[in-house]
Amino acid sequence: MATKLTKPVVRELILNDRGRTVIVTIEPPDMITFREKGKGTRYSVSLHKVQLLGLMQYLFDKYREKKEIYLRKKSAGYKKIRRPKIPSIQMFNKFYQEIIRYQPKHIKL
Repeated sequence: MATKLTKPVVRELILNDRGRTVIVTIEPPDMITFREKGKGTRYSVSLHKVQLLGLMQYLFDKYREKKEIYLRKKSAGYKKIRRPKIPSIQMFNKFYQEIIRYQPKHIKL
């Protein structure tokens, strides 16, 4: 069972951004905030938007894996193989599509 988010949780990222440590804060009810250690500038985003972006990235990664398998089988000479379908991300708006730099041919942005 997960703990309910009733107060802010602050953690330091091990990865450095331009030589500085990044501080991540998860704030109730649904915000995540990033800032550089020693700096006051904060960047916040809704956890719902992060979840949608994660879902989109997952769908696109799965498509890449299936496409690699398809191309390997095709080059090996398999006859009856199906080309993987491009994931339908029409449920997401253009902003998220631009973030992951994914533009299928049938969707015009």
